[in-house]
Amino acid sequence: MLYGSGVCVIEWSEKVREVLPKKTITISLSAQKDDGRLITIENWPYEWKN
Repeated sequence: MLYGSGVCVIEWSEKVREVLPKKTITISLSAQKDDGRLITIENWPYEWKN
């Protein structure tokens, strides 16, 4: 599932981070004091070199 051509969503991915593919895009949601949410997207669009 992780290395296919589709999308795989994993909750608590930090527990398996070492086995995730290089092309993994991480999306984090954090609660803010004003009841808002902070969305952080990492590795978009793929910040690695071949």
